Amino acid sequence: LAEARRHAPRRIVVLPSFIAWRYGRGRRNAHIPVEAAFDLDSLRRDFHPNIVSYAEFTNMIKAQDGSSTEWNAKEATIYCNRAYIQYPHFKCTPDFSEGTYWHSLDIGFAREQFYEQDIFDLSPIEHPVVIVSNALAAPFPMRPQDRYVAKYLTWTQRMEERRRSFLTTKGISNDDLVVAAHLRAGSDWVKACEHAVGNIVYMASPQCSEEMKFHNMTTIPLDVCLPTVNLGAVASDLMMAGQKMKEAKDGTETGRVILFIATDVQGLGEKVWAEHNLGDTFDLLVRTEPAESNFATESDGIDALLEDSSFLDLIVMAYADYVLGNCVSSFTSFTARIRKEQSIGVGTEFFGLL
Repeated sequence: LAEARRHAPRRIVVLPSFIAWRYGRGRRNAHIPVEAAFDLDSLRRDFHPNIVSYAEFTNMIKAQDGSSTEWNAKEATIYCNRAYIQYPHFKCTPDFSEGTYWHSLDIGFAREQFYEQDIFDLSPIEHPVVIVSNALAAPFPMRPQDRYVAKYLTWTQRMEERRRSFLTTKGISNDDLVVAAHLRAGSDWVKACEHAVGNIVYMASPQCSEEMKFHNMTTIPLDVCLPTVNLGAVASDLMMAGQKMKEAKDGTETGRVILFIATDVQGLGEKVWAEHNLGDTFDLLVRTEPAESNFATESDGIDALLEDSSFLDLIVMAYADYVLGNCVSSFTSFTARIRKEQSIGVGTEFFGLL
């Protein structure tokens, strides 16, 4: 989005669906329209006037049926940066088999086109629809100069209502202070963290580079990527966070201090709470149901998908009074950017780096 705003103000920018990953045999990934979670009208008004969802884009294409600019989604061109050819396992044309992302969008690729210059330099007349694979224009992790985009992200009314309903159901009032903790510890994350150790940068770790420097860390240690290797240290960090909230109350607020845990491992929050006496610091533990325990499908409807795919975790964390997240995780990074750019809460810190 940042690159499109800088270099292609007149291009139409199509926002694809989110992917809710489903691990395990027989499970198919679900795809969630971006407009179900975020208000595109406000994004168009405040950030880029030509942003559309994929559904809106397909409707535009149908309206042009029979015109000279007609585009056939089943015979599309995939654009790839030539710089990626050097990688041995690079494949320009993505998989279109049933259940894949592109299949869900009903897009098939008839040809490949490699580009060397900036993708935004391609002529809109010669290249009316540009679908990019492995775009150097959108580097991961997000560059610091692009983090400002989070300022313009507004949740949909549906998401706002879901957050309020969840908190009300758990008995949490506006007077309560919420400490939100992100404990990523699923089997896929454990494997990812094995590759993180010893690296200077890994995934979203640039978000906590200053904290690592403060702690004299030159490379990523395991407990920063996977804090749950030491649940005692996790509990200690949580207690410190809870104490900060109690001190923030300063006797002027009557609400409780609530611990909200977002995790991909069922029972992890309860385990830390029970084994390390977190009830001495917090008044209540709440959580959503980890995604691994219920697999909503697209046939279940958007509301079920939004909750099942951790969007509820995201919005609760975004509006929490204090967040304790994972330095390496892009899930935490997304939350941290929104909180910083929209001035939400009193702080966002990271396990192992307090």
